[in-house]
Amino acid sequence: MMKQDLQFFDRAENTTGALASRADSYPQAVFELMGFNVALMLIATTGVFSCSILAIAYAWKLGLVIVLAGLPPMLASGYARIRMEGAMDHKISKLFSKSASIASETVTAIRTVSSLAIETSVLERYTRELDQAIATSTRPLLLIMLPFAFTQTVEYSFQALGFWYGCRLVSFGDLSMVNFFVSFLGVFFSGQQASILFGFSSSKMHSKAVWEVKSELLTAIQA
Repeated sequence: MMKQDLQFFDRAENTTGALASRADSYPQAVFELMGFNVALMLIATTGVFSCSILAIAYAWKLGLVIVLAGLPPMLASGYARIRMEGAMDHKISKLFSKSASIASETVTAIRTVSSLAIETSVLERYTRELDQAIATSTRPLLLIMLPFAFTQTVEYSFQALGFWYGCRLVSFGDLSMVNFFVSFLGVFFSGQQASILFGFSSSKMHSKAVWEVKSELLTAIQA
């Protein structure tokens, strides 16, 4: 950042608050990745592979079906869920970055005499930018709800597939009840454990728009 030209800092996306947010959030994200998240990834990967092998060993017909046909969609749904949340977070941060800049410039101008006469106009401008950002973000939110809701139903589809095929094998005498539950529940809970990783990573992601607003205001107040 210190080696950039002056034109770099004149861009709307490179305001003081945005740069301060990056300097704080990016190292924190790397720290979280190299700390607890790596252990979660290793635990989830080990659980998925070991339970898949256990399911195939106990009931190879049912194990192959749920491992090859049920487990990949469950893991893919968790990954798609966090990708959609990240994309939505990025869009919202762009919409609210202009209002954050207005708030920062206004707080910085409090020490000047001209700020006494522009309170009403700044408030109207700030409110207008917020209303426009909220109105613009409504449609993308509604559009992303359909695929996001679909990712929530994949887990129930996995249960339906496993119970249907497993009960079919049990009714024909090709599989015992004990082997059915060991094979099915092992793969199901391992896939659920892997999905917890995506949910945890998603909850640890800070909203970039909130960070930019807070950093803009704090930087202006400290200045």
